[in-house]
Amino acid sequence: MVRTLGWLIWDTFRQSLANRLFWLMLGVTILSVVFCLSISVPESAPVRDPKDPLGELYLPNDRSLAEAVAKGEHVSSGAMTVGFGLMQVDFFRDSQSQVQFIRLVMAIGVAGVVGTLLILIFTGGFLPEFLQPSAASVLLAKPAPRWILLVGKYLGVMTFVAFHAALFVGLTWAAIGIRTSDWSPEYLLAFPLVLVHVGMIYGFSAFVGVLTRNPIAAVFGAVVFWVMCFATNYARHSAVALPEITRIERQNQLELERGRKITEEAEARAKARAEERKAKGLPEVEEMEPGMEIVPGVAGLDPESTADPHLVQGDLEEPKANSDGERNEGAGAVYEVAQQSSGLKWFTELSYWIMPKPADLAIVLERGIVGDLTHFASPQEFETVINMGEFHAGWSIASSLLMTLFWLGLAIHEFSKMDY
Repeated sequence: MVRTLGWLIWDTFRQSLANRLFWLMLGVTILSVVFCLSISVPESAPVRDPKDPLGELYLPNDRSLAEAVAKGEHVSSGAMTVGFGLMQVDFFRDSQSQVQFIRLVMAIGVAGVVGTLLILIFTGGFLPEFLQPSAASVLLAKPAPRWILLVGKYLGVMTFVAFHAALFVGLTWAAIGIRTSDWSPEYLLAFPLVLVHVGMIYGFSAFVGVLTRNPIAAVFGAVVFWVMCFATNYARHSAVALPEITRIERQNQLELERGRKITEEAEARAKARAEERKAKGLPEVEEMEPGMEIVPGVAGLDPESTADPHLVQGDLEEPKANSDGERNEGAGAVYEVAQQSSGLKWFTELSYWIMPKPADLAIVLERGIVGDLTHFASPQEFETVINMGEFHAGWSIASSLLMTLFWLGLAIHEFSKMDY
């Protein structure tokens, strides 16, 4: 059995050499390493106050970035050189955050997207080619269980992926460390996540390959399935986050409207008092300037005193009518969104848990490399789901791996019934 598995793994490498995939992947790794060795990220002052990481952006000389941009000034907190100094790129991050950004591009963009796409396209035909009667009859004549043959080909592809992923992640990590003196180990998390990413999609590709024995169908099916998995992943997070996003947006809108109303009333009272004093011949008293708006929660007002009591976290019950017999608008908006999305929520939730989750792997990798995301922004839906506590990385990866075993099981079952 061990010799059979070893031969099947070697046969996968032989196929990768025959269709030039091995050299293509090696070329991508070499180009990425050269790029990482060509960059230079000089030290630059942070553009945010460390005590207020979410506050206003400032230039190194403590001038407001917004003010400088409004004046038409060319500003940046630093510059990165690419191509061994041939090209300069300005950036609005501190040097450490810029290094993290480069790592994200390498891990998610190159390894996660480009690498996965190349592997799915060029390895999709490995299994159908292997299952052709002219090739399979030789193997089936030997005393080896069919499931060993199929598992061996799958392990062969995964060994090939592991080899190139280790080469890419290890060499780019070393190159970035040499050029920036930043040896953060979090980037190495890309290696196991890339394996999981490719493995869970290739399991479906193996099933299509066994079912059709057609290389084009296996490649096309794998790519379409990959896109569907990402779309389902995004749709689930959007469905979960939509009521909360609507609640926050509506709450902000109501607070702005109340603030504007309070300001208008204050200005009207000030104007009336001024006219009254003028009519009585009394000297004018300095009043509040029209531009000094009173905003709830900012100008000394307690935000809880103006907040909508129905718009609390998680309150999705149908709103009651107020004392005037009118339904609360803010709560009604949240309730209507929740009702409209509830019909699809169960479907997206079910689809989410039974399909691989490539977007979740990207979230895990992004959080691992960047950490607090001070200078980076994820899609609002992802951020909201994480803040709501509805993102479970462990269960997400575990369920994806479980479905990979399911597709492999179907492929083995189908292969066991084939006649040669």
